[in-house]
Amino acid sequence: MSNTEERYAGNGLGAPRITLAPGVQNVYLMMPPQGPSGPQGATGPVGSTGPTGPIGATGYTGATGPAGATGPIGPIGATGPGVGSTGPVGATGPVGATGATGPTGATGATGLTGPMGATGLTGLAGTAGTMGATGATGATGPVGATGATGLTGATGLTGAPGVQGPVGATGATGPTGTPFTTGDVKLTYKTVADPGWLMMNDQSIGSATSGATFANAAAQNLFTLFYNNCADADVPIQTSAGAATNRATQGAASAAWLAGCRLFLPSALGREIAISGAGAGLTSRPLGQSVGVESQVQSVNQLAQHLHNYSGGHGSSSPFYAIGSGGTWFYQGQTNTIYALTIDNQGWNYAINIVSPRTHMNVMVCL
Repeated sequence: MSNTEERYAGNGLGAPRITLAPGVQNVYLMMPPQGPSGPQGATGPVGSTGPTGPIGATGYTGATGPAGATGPIGPIGATGPGVGSTGPVGATGPVGATGATGPTGATGATGLTGPMGATGLTGLAGTAGTMGATGATGATGPVGATGATGLTGATGLTGAPGVQGPVGATGATGPTGTPFTTGDVKLTYKTVADPGWLMMNDQSIGSATSGATFANAAAQNLFTLFYNNCADADVPIQTSAGAATNRATQGAASAAWLAGCRLFLPSALGREIAISGAGAGLTSRPLGQSVGVESQVQSVNQLAQHLHNYSGGHGSSSPFYAIGSGGTWFYQGQTNTIYALTIDNQGWNYAINIVSPRTHMNVMVCL
């Protein structure tokens, strides 16, 4: 067969046949039909277990054989331009044979238990005597001492609960306490002040005749506090007609209140909160003062000293002796020749933003 080679696997006529052709190889598997499975036979009885053989004696543990000699270490190869090859590892010597295990010695016999002694005989019970005649009743003796208190008897069963009485009337609600006093402030996200508080929103306070934003007798304590602790420039006051006045003119806080003056709360809207006083190395700040701006254009005097580029001129390396009016001319060398010189302008007069990162909340003050 020149073009096709046939090979057979197995010995039966129904075995698979594999046909291989040169070039393209196609494999054909022809499986014979399989007949139906026969029924499963019944399981035979389990045979009896044979007797267990005796355990043989344990042999002695033999001495450990000597360790074989270690083979010689192979020579180290010469180092070439690169990394030299590792020399051959010497052969490992043979391991000595393990000796036989010796037998375990026999366990000695347990001694005999001694016999228990006999129990002695029980004696006979004596006969009961006759009861004598009852004698006459004697006189009553004195009352003996009180005996010890007997044990407490068991607690009796709990009776059924009685009918619940009517609920008493609720007492009157007491006044609401507060940890704050006049002049205390608190931060809030509320837009309406709590009872007994005012929002710090540039409003004015005063008596009922003052014409203030909050014209109420409840503001007198706060009016007095700001009047006495703050200056006119920071917490200004006005007459009831709205004309500017000052503390020197009005006199005491009580007089200004009776005269119907209105007082403006310290400015707080859009401002950061700082601590008053004279900090070490810092400017002293009085209570209620409001200072600072959000941005500023620097003046020439506030700039760091620096140089400007210039262009034009004769091109000579000789120094100039003077700059003319406006900085556009200079005299070159010793001949007093005039050359043009232009100095570049820098900057655009933009204001510097000096507002720090912050979050904004409302502030209210306690009356």
